[in-house]
Amino acid sequence: VTRGANTGRVGRTYEHREKHPGSHEIVHLKDKRGKSFATRVENVFIIGTGNDALVSLPRGNGIKFSIIEERDGKH
Repeated sequence: VTRGANTGRVGRTYEHREKHPGSHEIVHLKDKRGKSFATRVENVFIIGTGNDALVSLPRGNGIKFSIIEERDGKH
């Protein structure tokens, strides 16, 4: 995800797409931990096929952790 509140997250599974005539289209994604999130379709681009990323990912592999999980280092 390139922009918005979910910047930097990596979705593993494309769940569905909401089409809103005259407005933005929304896609729902699921990350590696099973957490679902939604963003505009303009903010998403494909970096691989299946579970294989064709580019190297930063530390954490694009998974968003809660503040407590980050503090405790559970990644």
